[in-house]
Amino acid sequence: MVTAMKNFLKFKTGESPDVRKFGEEYYLREAKIWRPFRIGGVFSIAIALPLALASILHDNWMYGEGFRSGMWDPCFQMDNASVPPICLEDSVQRWQKAVIGLMIFSASFGFIASILAVCGVCTSPLPKKIYYFHSAGEIFLVCAISTGAALIIYPVAMESNNSSSSHQYGPGYGLGWGSAFFFLAAAFCMSLDDLIKRCCGMDLSPILLGLLVLPLCQGDNSATVPMTKTHTWSGNFEGHFILPITHGDLIGWEAIITFNVPVTNIQQYVGTVKRTSSDNKIILLVNKADKGIVKQGSSLDIQIGGRFTGSTEPTATADIVDLSFDSQVVPTVVDTDGTKYNYDEVLMKSILFYEAQRSGKLPANNRIPWRGDSALHDQGDHGEDLTGGWYDAGDHVKFGFPMAASTTLLAWGLLEYKDAYEQSGQLEYMYDCIRWPLEWMLKCHTGHNELYVQVGNGGQDHGFWGRPEDMTMSRPAYKITANRPGSDIAAEYAAAFAVSHLVFKERDAEFADKLLTHSKQLYDFAVHHKARYTDSVSEAAGYYRSDKYEDELTWGAAWLYRVTNDTKYLTWAEQYYITGPDWGQSWDDKYSGNMILLYNMTGKDIYKNDIEATFSDWMPGGSVPYSPKGLAFRSQWGSLRYTSNMAFMALLAADVGVHTDQYRQWARSQIGYALGDTGRSFVVGFGTNPPQRPHHRSSSCPSRPSPCSFADQQQPGPNPHTLYGALVGGPNGQDQYTDDRKDYVSNEVACDYNAGFQSAVAGLKHHRL
Repeated sequence: MVTAMKNFLKFKTGESPDVRKFGEEYYLREAKIWRPFRIGGVFSIAIALPLALASILHDNWMYGEGFRSGMWDPCFQMDNASVPPICLEDSVQRWQKAVIGLMIFSASFGFIASILAVCGVCTSPLPKKIYYFHSAGEIFLVCAISTGAALIIYPVAMESNNSSSSHQYGPGYGLGWGSAFFFLAAAFCMSLDDLIKRCCGMDLSPILLGLLVLPLCQGDNSATVPMTKTHTWSGNFEGHFILPITHGDLIGWEAIITFNVPVTNIQQYVGTVKRTSSDNKIILLVNKADKGIVKQGSSLDIQIGGRFTGSTEPTATADIVDLSFDSQVVPTVVDTDGTKYNYDEVLMKSILFYEAQRSGKLPANNRIPWRGDSALHDQGDHGEDLTGGWYDAGDHVKFGFPMAASTTLLAWGLLEYKDAYEQSGQLEYMYDCIRWPLEWMLKCHTGHNELYVQVGNGGQDHGFWGRPEDMTMSRPAYKITANRPGSDIAAEYAAAFAVSHLVFKERDAEFADKLLTHSKQLYDFAVHHKARYTDSVSEAAGYYRSDKYEDELTWGAAWLYRVTNDTKYLTWAEQYYITGPDWGQSWDDKYSGNMILLYNMTGKDIYKNDIEATFSDWMPGGSVPYSPKGLAFRSQWGSLRYTSNMAFMALLAADVGVHTDQYRQWARSQIGYALGDTGRSFVVGFGTNPPQRPHHRSSSCPSRPSPCSFADQQQPGPNPHTLYGALVGGPNGQDQYTDDRKDYVSNEVACDYNAGFQSAVAGLKHHRL
């Protein structure tokens, strides 16, 4: 709830204290300025609804000499009862039905919004009041527009169907305009403090689908409580604000404390005083890092003391805001394929996961309300701008090797299964999704033979549990050069740029050409300066150590050959290709992808044989063991990523004619395991019994301004923010899995976990499997 409230009040997560307005102003204005307008809005809607109902039921919307017609009438009723009605049509016409529908829509939604307005008047916690008022105001505005549209359609259509030269619009029509006016007045009164700023970018879908329902049913621990147990002596006072915790554990909180008299020398031990009003009557208090978690069934006790002057003893109330959860509204996605799982929903949420991983200056259309700008000072040795990109996993390092590998697989999935993204309504979001890391990787290529491959020190980063917006540690950048090369990562960047060139060439030719230029330069760097990048950048070796570079040299060359048809790239691709079955596609292993690409481009049996040998190992009865419930279990750490990657590879192999039915059914079974075939989903925010406690720092933190620390890692409840679409590491070989935030082996999330998984889901949707 608090995130929605702050969005309404234009608090933006991640803004500096100089930009962020102090909340006391809004509380004072609500009480002294806006309350009369809110009451006026309630009276306006009390007039609008009866007028709308009377208008709908009135039998005289138009009249002339000796006749009249209601909104529902297909005929003109004659004042002389002995004269039969004059009917232009046998039944109500379509334009009349449209008018009727719009008027009923306005009255119905106006009634529901009036409930919100009354709740705003009656609710005690001020944050909820504001939330109710603004939600109601936006719906009233929609009702006013809908009513106005009906009243414009009616005379236009009536004039075209009525040849009478002498007629007027009657009381029913006038009542309709009266209801439209009072709907608009109610909207104005309810949202006067916010309507002008928000109406230009208003998205009606979440308003109607989310805000309409959420304020009525959402429960949290926010409340307004009085100061009790008050004791005064010699100009000193002491008191308690006690809040019972009844709606789940409290993970973080802030309190706006309003006194009747000025107070000074405030003493308390559970929070940090962030601001004090100029008249010393209002205090903004935010929980300390070790005082934010309060268990359900117990109480938050804010004991406070200080000094006052004069004979009037202090009284006070505290508006305590529960910062444990946000109100992110994810649209409902209708499954149109008739498949077992809603692949449209999975694609949408997986893209949301990547948006939650964004680093740098976020765009104006950021859809993750609990994320803000972060790591804005990431730079190279000579001040090169290295902001942007994705945070790797549950931490905040930007590792170039897995980021580039993830981008390559995502772009490949978009290239092959573009229709899946089009049909799911996710195509534009997907273009934005992969462009984000591509822009960062382009920044990293600062010279022909110079490439930044990592930003952030893994050790320092992993010693911090908090939001990326709050990071203060140094974030060194690491690069490869001709003297300290890295063929593997340079060729991986080249592959990502090459396949993305194919994705963007018809959409943004200039950007696509830029990608291809950098791809060629980086591959030239990779093939002429051979080494593993982790031999040159030791700081990456403990996290993403490269096994060899030959597979990436084949990978980059194969993609460049597909783009350019230049045979030198095919020569290099085949030169560095290593025959035999593959262990499995991953951020470090590209052999499965290589054999599929090369078979598709050359048709040579050597590559087809390797595809068959690889999947012979991965199919039941092969060398890859299976869990009792059917998961092909290659490795414990991130077990589902390997299986998902190979499911994507299986779909691609089937597409080039290798064991088509068998490979597609196998891919479906493995992705089905991740989506819920065993009775639980392994995708956050999707399906039955999904993970609620992923090992992920920013989603585990309460809403700002509450602090975040390792105490939030240890708290047993769900993450305060839902990390929609994230695929967790997965179960062990016996299908055992525990939703434990501290378990980074089975319950962490990562960009490379979702890459092959999302592309496989797109493939399954493409084939309607």
